Amino acid sequence: HYVSNAKKLLIASHGITTEKTEEGTYTNFVKRYLSPDFDVIVFDFRGHGDSKMTSHEVTIAGEILDFMAILKWAKEKEYQTLSHLACSFGASITLLSVSAYDLTFLSKVVFWNPVVNYRNTFIKAKVEWGKEFFDQNRIEELAFRPYTQIPETNFFISARMTQEMLLMFPEKTKWPLKIPLLIIHGDKDTLVPFEDAQDYHKRNSKKTEFIRLKG
Repeated sequence: HYVSNAKKLLIASHGITTEKTEEGTYTNFVKRYLSPDFDVIVFDFRGHGDSKMTSHEVTIAGEILDFMAILKWAKEKEYQTLSHLACSFGASITLLSVSAYDLTFLSKVVFWNPVVNYRNTFIKAKVEWGKEFFDQNRIEELAFRPYTQIPETNFFISARMTQEMLLMFPEKTKWPLKIPLLIIHGDKDTLVPFEDAQDYHKRNSKKTEFIRLKG
């Protein structure tokens, strides 16, 4: 909890395999741009950072519960406004949470390089990163694979989480009119498909703004 005794709070959620500071990016962002206008809360999703759970125990449903717990904590504070920043995989958790719960108490939401579509990012990846580890010949193989390790990390996507990726569709979430959403994505991203973010904006253009970072 970065405290500047501000009247506004930003809730920041991180991506997969990283931790609450998004490898220091959030810490730098707070110091250079947000303080003293915003207080900021960052947190580790289960199986990340200082969480006592292992990556094998991570589920998408569990991360939604983590996110909702942080929102509950934030609402109980005496801030005038609550804003939200989600990076990469964290944005997919926000989208799924919005599809299930009323989050219109959020004043603004920003996505950085958001994971919008699990199949395009992981299962049948359209970028090289996901192809490295979801390399099955047939999709049916995923029903029998005990886990999938993300290369160069100690993060293991469990069989249960893989099934969630097959059965959950963040891209189908209709963004609520009452929450301004800004999406920022680089068009040469090799980890998360730029086109998915752009397509989500086009399908929700009356409710969202989109910034394309060239190169």
